[in-house]
Amino acid sequence: MRLRTYRTQLFEAFSPRHQTVHALEVLAGTGAVELDANPKVNASLEVKTIVDAIQEFDRLAAPYRQYLPAHERRPQALEEKLDQVSQRAIDTLRRWIAEIESSLARLRELEAERDSLRLLQEYLGSLGEAHEDLSLLTHEQGMLYKGLYACPHEQPLEGELKHVFKEVKTGLRHRFLILVGLPESAPEIESAVRDGTCYRIDLPEWLAPKIEDWPSQIDSRLEVVQHDIAPLQETVESMKHDQPLRESLGDVDLLRWYTQQAAALTMDEKYCYITGWTSYSEPAQLEAELRQAGIDGFVRFLNVPSARSAPTRTLDTWWARPFQSLISLYGTPEEDEVDPSVVLVFVVPLLFGYMFPDVGHGLLLVVLSAALYRRWPEGRFLIPCGVSAMLFGLVFGDVFGFDNLIRPLWLKPLEHPMAVLIAPMVLGVGLIFLGLVFSGIESRWRGMRWHWVLVDAALIMLYLGGLATLFHPYGRYAAGAALAWYVAGSLILDRRQPLRALGRSIGRLLESVFQLTINTISFLRVGAFALAHAALSSAALLIAGATSSRVSYWIVLILVQALVVTLETLVVFVQTTRLVFFEFFIRFLRAEGRVFKPLLPPHKHDQTPSP
Repeated sequence: MRLRTYRTQLFEAFSPRHQTVHALEVLAGTGAVELDANPKVNASLEVKTIVDAIQEFDRLAAPYRQYLPAHERRPQALEEKLDQVSQRAIDTLRRWIAEIESSLARLRELEAERDSLRLLQEYLGSLGEAHEDLSLLTHEQGMLYKGLYACPHEQPLEGELKHVFKEVKTGLRHRFLILVGLPESAPEIESAVRDGTCYRIDLPEWLAPKIEDWPSQIDSRLEVVQHDIAPLQETVESMKHDQPLRESLGDVDLLRWYTQQAAALTMDEKYCYITGWTSYSEPAQLEAELRQAGIDGFVRFLNVPSARSAPTRTLDTWWARPFQSLISLYGTPEEDEVDPSVVLVFVVPLLFGYMFPDVGHGLLLVVLSAALYRRWPEGRFLIPCGVSAMLFGLVFGDVFGFDNLIRPLWLKPLEHPMAVLIAPMVLGVGLIFLGLVFSGIESRWRGMRWHWVLVDAALIMLYLGGLATLFHPYGRYAAGAALAWYVAGSLILDRRQPLRALGRSIGRLLESVFQLTINTISFLRVGAFALAHAALSSAALLIAGATSSRVSYWIVLILVQALVVTLETLVVFVQTTRLVFFEFFIRFLRAEGRVFKPLLPPHKHDQTPSP
């Protein structure tokens, strides 16, 4: 089982210039490449022409956002000049806009006529048999300004109209106004209805002189208009599936992604040079990926400059991934540090489950985390933690706070509090010991093996000897030998100034002993939270039992249980994180590394969506 972090290699890949975008896609698809944008290594690629083309495409497409076809985020590989690709996309969009705009213009015209005729229908219905009001609009009135307006029922006119005749009729959905005034009253009338909620109804010229014939004429015209609208709507809908534009949208998305990565590329007349970091151990692995995609390129590994550090990658298996968030919170291990992923898979659920031992509550955590698996991937750690809580619930015989439903496999916490407090300290001692061992492994990797053997190894012996003294008097002999070992080792390491070395070693020893003691005692909190859970569950049952009816009992019980699960999940997670960080990680993990961030392919890249 691998303990060391995965070291990445600095590489340089060469691909023919016309296959640049395709090569970048292939490398991103491996999930094992991080581009290096260090200006000392790479020169920026001039992409202004492509960026300008993308902006022009976006500007043209913006007014038609709702009509654009759905498209794939990852089109076929581009192996032609990028300015040709962008120009072709713009030409395709302009052709599509010209086609759809002619249909939309006619559609808007017909829809406006349809809406006006429907309002006129409603107005005629509000008149009943009394058509004399229409004479104000149909008869010649010299040079008067005349208008029929449909307004919402609750919409008042802006201001007071002076020297204007106003006739009001109420329809089913609108209030209709006939406004008649002198020509100089036109600005006043237009201002009164300028808010846009009132709609002017123009009487069509084809209406018959007899008002009684209007309803049938309007019905006939509405049928014709609706008949003409239907094929236009079908045409517009079909334009949403235009295949050439769909491909062009995909090409532009790929170019947009490419311009975001182009700072890490350099070009000459024939080749594109891609520099970055890879978790592959051999350049032949990257070459194989390129050649399999039909790219005639090659890859070589470079020496890492002394002033730079390679990014590192921790264990990334499906079972270790839920706990990577804990490592990222603390920091990234360097290449000469232990990757604690394997240990966290066991330690975090153990600590969490012991502090939250309940079969029912653990089941709720598992179900909730599984339900939110896709929306909240960071919460996947709750699945193993919930399973652990269920197992410890069996150990302590606790189901939703009831301790009489099942028989405990071990004991009931409130009946044996000392055993519950002491048991997790055994785990704590083991975890602290493991952290000290990991520190020794890292010392060997850094070439400081003898320093660890002479000093730090003695500290492990002193720690174990001190613990053994609590159970058997012979443990003090081991502790005394370890103390002599520690002092002698410190003097050997600093032979030239023995007195100074002795003083510093005693100071470091006292500090280390104090820290180890506090770290060990800190694991008492694990048992304390297990007892607190049992006490809180008992209190919840007592609160529910104090209610006056069966219905209120279950309502209160469910509410209190929900509160207990929420609070304890948060508190126990915080305590688990604290124990892992300050009692385990602190013993060996400096976490001064740089995380490896693989380049994402276009369909996964977090980018601004295209219009």
